[in-house]
Amino acid sequence: MVRSYILVTLLLLCAACSGSPAVDIRPTATPLPPAEPLAAPDFSLLSLDGQTIRLSDFRGQWVLLTFWASWLDTAVYDMSDLQQFADAHADRLITLGINVGEDADIARAFATVVGLRFPLLIGPDDALLANYLVTSLPVTIMVAPDGNIVYRQFGPLDPDFESGLVSFWN
Repeated sequence: MVRSYILVTLLLLCAACSGSPAVDIRPTATPLPPAEPLAAPDFSLLSLDGQTIRLSDFRGQWVLLTFWASWLDTAVYDMSDLQQFADAHADRLITLGINVGEDADIARAFATVVGLRFPLLIGPDDALLANYLVTSLPVTIMVAPDGNIVYRQFGPLDPDFESGLVSFWN
């Protein structure tokens, strides 16, 4: 009797799921409306070369933050694209990569192989990740010169990420 109940329940669940629409798992970019500014929480992290980097040191400049790890499927492509973006806009943008959950040697080796030149920071704690709503990786965030978050993308970089970010400068 119990087996029959479980079987019927599973069949009903399968039938209900088969007619449901597909879930969209594409990366999502979320521009935040200017009417609702969200201040980027300040942080202090060590870079791979041992320097202490504070977000507040870059107040008055555009800052692109990316929370990442080397084991991500898209890490090589995303980080390479971010390096090209950082190079193309070095005159108006600071790019910071925040490695999550890996030691400095792994991040350093990855940076060498991929050719990353923007600062890579290590050791964010759970509070910092929670403050930036980092519940999965990667997450890319644009901070405006006034210190407010104006763009947030969860997941791998969208192919149009560059035009979306540059639009804030115009």
